[in-house]
Amino acid sequence: MRTVDRSTHLFCCGILLALGFLSIGQTSAQSMPGQGGPQAARQVRPGEVHVNGSCVYIHVKATGMGHEHAVAGKIREGVIRLGATQDAGYVVFDLASLVADPDFARKVIGLPGTTDASTRDKVTANMLGPHVLDVRRFATATGTIHSAVLLPQKSSRGLPQYQFDGELALHGVTRRMRAVAEAEEQNGWIHLRGACPLVQTEFGMKPYTAALGMVGVADRVEVYGDLWIAADPQVSQGGAAPRR
Repeated sequence: MRTVDRSTHLFCCGILLALGFLSIGQTSAQSMPGQGGPQAARQVRPGEVHVNGSCVYIHVKATGMGHEHAVAGKIREGVIRLGATQDAGYVVFDLASLVADPDFARKVIGLPGTTDASTRDKVTANMLGPHVLDVRRFATATGTIHSAVLLPQKSSRGLPQYQFDGELALHGVTRRMRAVAEAEEQNGWIHLRGACPLVQTEFGMKPYTAALGMVGVADRVEVYGDLWIAADPQVSQGGAAPRR
């Protein structure tokens, strides 16, 4: 993936939360299209996001005596038109779906061990509560994609890369966005993957702290995940899955 300089850092960090097309290395614990949940099979339009097969992971680092966390969340809906120079689509991220420290997310992020249910519930409640995401007021984050342009250079894996430009609405704040993701086509689906940091305070969120600041989480978090979009109009949300 391409390195983004500080002037575009804010553009990059936002889109990845909204679009959910991030991943860690080559692996994902999330099911691929056609394998996720009870969603009824139906034909999808090209560029439509497979919401059951897509996932976002967030690595929350610690400050002081705090603990690192791995967060997983879902995409609510979206369409991405790769190659479009205008009106390239949108993606809506379901903030209320975020869960702290499920075992599969810790494995994907690379954190050792497991977290007990009581701690998971407490961390999730703090994250979704009024001082951080405040999901009662801001249940979703929406990325409006103005363009999704193919870049001349390929990724480190030799795959095509696209640059996304647009705006992100998160926690009541809307900012310009820019990000780069690699694309891999498999069995009628396109797998978009990338990675980027996100700074909570730049979107008006307050990182959690306790014990007079001795325990807390870092302002900057790392966001990862992967997103599947339909390349072939004959595939369906509940149909056969691509194989890795």
